[in-house]
Amino acid sequence: MRGQLRRLWIPALLLSAAFVAELQVRPIPLGIGFRIWVVGIGALAASGLIQLALAPYDRVQIDWLRFHRAPRIRAESPPGLAEWERAIDFAAWNATDFQRRLRPLLRQLAHDRLLHRRGVDADRDPLTARDLLGEQTWALLGQEPDRVAGVEAKSLDTAMIREAVVRLEAL
Repeated sequence: MRGQLRRLWIPALLLSAAFVAELQVRPIPLGIGFRIWVVGIGALAASGLIQLALAPYDRVQIDWLRFHRAPRIRAESPPGLAEWERAIDFAAWNATDFQRRLRPLLRQLAHDRLLHRRGVDADRDPLTARDLLGEQTWALLGQEPDRVAGVEAKSLDTAMIREAVVRLEAL
């Protein structure tokens, strides 16, 4: 510890010697030279005080902080959302994917909503389910899995799907 403080005397002596040389030659005014010397001695004194204050902690291992961005917390998507997203993406391309992927999901959603919110079982009471869903949604999701009215083999009108989703949300 004392060795570290003794090392501060050397810069202080050099700074003082420079100040004395400045007094002899006077390349800068005396007031400015004195202020520079005072600031330099003050900086060395502050450095020594900090070293004295931290001396008891020389033996303590300190891990340096690493400044980095905190990881962003991603909101977890609800279970099954990826399946719905894939089904909607594929259904927009052709009607076969609508029949195989999206239609079963929409039918299950319609069945669950009708049963739990309206008390109507679509399999046992298709007429009431048809009235609640509307003609277009019933035609899209109804009992016939092989054919959907208004759907061509290569394309599907996304407005029909949108209308069905709006009707299902309204249940």
